[in-house]
Amino acid sequence: KDYSTHFLLAEGGRSHKTIISVPRAHPYSTAIVMGPTRKRARIGNDDECREGKVAGALSAPDPDLEPFVELPFRGEHKKAVSAVSFAPINTTRVLCATSSADGSARIWDIDEVVNGGAKNTLESESPVQLQPKSVLYGHNGKGINDVAWSSSGEYAATASDDRTGRIWDVEKSTALIELKGHKNFVFTCRFNPRSSLIATGSFDETVKLWDVRTGDCVSTIVAHSNPVTAVDFNTDGTCIASGSYDGKRKITRY
Repeated sequence: KDYSTHFLLAEGGRSHKTIISVPRAHPYSTAIVMGPTRKRARIGNDDECREGKVAGALSAPDPDLEPFVELPFRGEHKKAVSAVSFAPINTTRVLCATSSADGSARIWDIDEVVNGGAKNTLESESPVQLQPKSVLYGHNGKGINDVAWSSSGEYAATASDDRTGRIWDVEKSTALIELKGHKNFVFTCRFNPRSSLIATGSFDETVKLWDVRTGDCVSTIVAHSNPVTAVDFNTDGTCIASGSYDGKRKITRY
């Protein structure tokens, strides 16, 4: 079974780093288990580690240890990481996109990492620096708050403090369309299931829908009294959910 597209956790934060983890039930947990300090890799399966049978283990792992095990690979930005998103499972390789306050979105090819092509590195005590497959840079240097994939994995959308969204050709690292119309920071973005529309949420308290082909705004939804921090479509694309600093979650049918 291919676990790479079903059992991975990507996280990012103010440390500027993107961290890839796998559940302890994942096959990799038989090859790498983190000790109580989360600083040293242990080779062996979960039972062996709990019983202290692993060579070099200083002590049995904390039973309250989080169920995810960090892989020793890092992708790094120059400033805080604002969002992480895996490409759809129908892409040929395992890709992860990240956005950052450094004004860039980065695409990381982690196929070899999660499918065992770099197993020798799993024993490394020092994180291995990953190099981005591509860098999406073009929001006038302003921070990027969110990144989302199209259903095909060919395109990505970004939302930025420059008050715009953008649609990118991932392979070519080029911006195809600029989504202009918000009056304040754009905080979040999502494609609909058919990838024909993009929804964006902004600090101007609105949600906007955009035609992917033309970049035209086709609808503006005024549903909140504070900045909009999250948007998403339901599975058939007929409804949009939005969340806001006003503490409310709204569902809008269009």
